[in-house]
Amino acid sequence: MIIREATKNDSGAIANVVLLAIGVDIEHLELHTSPFNYELVKALAEREDSQYSYENCYVCEVDGNVAGAVCCYDGARLYELRKALLEELQRRGVKLDKKITDECESGEFYIDSIAVFKEYRGKGIAKALIARAEERSRELEIPVLGLLVDDENPNAAKLYTSLGFRSINIREFMEIPMTHMQKAVK
Repeated sequence: MIIREATKNDSGAIANVVLLAIGVDIEHLELHTSPFNYELVKALAEREDSQYSYENCYVCEVDGNVAGAVCCYDGARLYELRKALLEELQRRGVKLDKKITDECESGEFYIDSIAVFKEYRGKGIAKALIARAEERSRELEIPVLGLLVDDENPNAAKLYTSLGFRSINIREFMEIPMTHMQKAVK
C-alpha cells in the first residue's frame, strides 16, 4: 500500500471517490441523473483551483491500482476553491435547486471527501488516508482536522470516532443534516 500525492492522471479515480463519498453507486453511473456527476467532478479534479483538484488529494495505490483517495484542504480556502464548482456548473448551464452551505471553517483542515473502492475495503486504507490528511494538517500548522459524516453512514462515524474525532455540531449540507466531527491535531 502506497499513499501518494494525486496527479492529474488520477482525476477519473478522484471523481469516483467523490461520488462514492456522497453515496452514488459508481457501478451504475448511468442511473445518476444529478448535475453533480462524473464528468463534472472529473473536470474539477483536473483543475488546480477546485476543492476536488488533484492538488488537494492523496491516493492509495495497491499493486499499482488506485484503491481509494482523500480530498482535503484548508477550510479557510473554501470560498476560493468553491468558485471552480460554481464556474463549471454555470458553464454547463446548471442551476442548483439546493442551497450550498458552508461545510467547513477557517482553522480546520477539512476532509471534503474520502472513499475506498469496494474491492479494497477492510484493509486499513481509509485509516491510512486520514493519517496522511492529519500529517498535512500538521505541515500547514492547522490545529484541527474536520469532516462531515452523514448520519446514514454509521460505519464511517464509528471509524472516525475510533480515530479520535468527536461530534461538534450538526451542519446542513445541500439541505441534508450531517454530523460535523473534528479532531485536534498535535
